[in-house]
Amino acid sequence: MKRINVLHFGAGNIGRGVILPIYQQNDFSIDLVELNQNTVNELQKQKQYQVHYLDCDQSQLVNDFNTWNLKDEAKIIELMERADVISTSIGAKNLASLKTLFDKAKFHKRAIVLCFENGFRISSNFKNILQLNNTQVNFVDVVIDTIAPNFEKKANFLDIYCEKYSEIYAETFPLEIKGVNQKNSLDRFIIKKLLLVNALHSVIGLLGFQQKLKYVHETLQVKSNLTFVEKLAQQIIDALCAEYPEFNKNNLLSYGKNNLVRFANPKIQDLNTRLIREPLRKLNQNERFYAIYKLFKKNKIALNNILQVYLMVLKTNITDDTESQQIAKLINEKAWTELAKLSSLEESEWNLIKQELSREITKK
Repeated sequence: MKRINVLHFGAGNIGRGVILPIYQQNDFSIDLVELNQNTVNELQKQKQYQVHYLDCDQSQLVNDFNTWNLKDEAKIIELMERADVISTSIGAKNLASLKTLFDKAKFHKRAIVLCFENGFRISSNFKNILQLNNTQVNFVDVVIDTIAPNFEKKANFLDIYCEKYSEIYAETFPLEIKGVNQKNSLDRFIIKKLLLVNALHSVIGLLGFQQKLKYVHETLQVKSNLTFVEKLAQQIIDALCAEYPEFNKNNLLSYGKNNLVRFANPKIQDLNTRLIREPLRKLNQNERFYAIYKLFKKNKIALNNILQVYLMVLKTNITDDTESQQIAKLINEKAWTELAKLSSLEESEWNLIKQELSREITKK
């Protein structure tokens, strides 16, 4: 039987730790594309690596793949043209860099595109970026929920440390992939994951960073932090149930509680700084914090906690994060009109944030 050809862009934690193990489990023919030459060299040399699971005493050997450098354009286009599945885990903001390859590739058969990225309907957004005329390419939206941190203590450069726990949902497409659950509609799964995983995770990172705590699990060991996150989670669940009657409240409560247990796992050693980068993206209207704000506003849920989160986002100053530095510069320049636009908050709520930021400047 002919093997399914898959081409995956991105040899980072999600690519190596989650996506390739799934493809290997399905006995797919795997081609992995990566831009970092050092990573490519090591993968081509060692031809295997281990995935170590941090929520159980298990590991998995991944050794059935070929590796290519993204700069090898002719070869990548050849692989794209014969692929049954093309997938990504390179970061949503980097997808536009693949446009040239997609423009040059001639798709003579049906190809499925799966973007395993954080965010709202990223595959659909990618389709809009590419504007392909070829109807052979089927863009399928995906939701992926697993924690794959930048683990510091590694015996082997290539090895990945992540959760074995993984939930992946995709809208229905004409290929069965073990490990990927297909649904007719993803809306509920997207919003549930965006708010009760991505948003809460980021909030913990913000709290920890402000308190000069290094890891997520350390942050949750502070009682006041756990209390704040639990209250926000309860508000989110109330809002989701009000907005989507098909949600079961007890199931959401269990889901939220389980996520906090996952985040509190000390073996994961998840850096708070990993979770709070790219603050401008996180304030986008298609992103986590605005989604919560909009839901709370519509369903008349108190805004004090989510506004506190907005304030933390704007005050977080990470020296090596471009977006964070951009916000810090605007605050120092008192560029309130531009900051108000970036926040997307309504005037009454923005004025509360502005007052707090002004106080911070005065203190300096």
